[in-house]
Amino acid sequence: MPFVSHGLRRGPKDAAATRLREWHMATRTLLTIEQFDQLPIREGILYELNEGKLVTVTERMPRHNWVRDNIAAALMDFTHPRLLGQVFLETGYQLTRETMRIPDVSFVPADRMREIDLDKRIQGAPALAIEVNSPTDSVSYD
Repeated sequence: MPFVSHGLRRGPKDAAATRLREWHMATRTLLTIEQFDQLPIREGILYELNEGKLVTVTERMPRHNWVRDNIAAALMDFTHPRLLGQVFLETGYQLTRETMRIPDVSFVPADRMREIDLDKRIQGAPALAIEVNSPTDSVSYD
């Protein structure tokens, strides 16, 4: 009997090819942060590294950006006058040698800011990381 996937009919040969592709995907080579940094930059495409797996993050829609910006503005309005630390938008954090995440909004306390080189990726997790969940999000971190 033919296989059906996403409305397309597939015969037995196509099913075997699909299983082979899935196996290759499951056994793909994991990246280190150094290899991740060597990837070419592509306009409009944002990547994260999750335990060595390259993750493509979906394009941000206007509603997502509006929500993100309002959250960041509220945090800045509270933290900056009190000199509590720095609020960042879509800034990379290297959590381990195989994991780099880019939260939508993040906060780093003032005492930790003294240790950070603003021209390099931040090492370790922020004190606060906020991800805006959008209907178009398709990232899964297994």
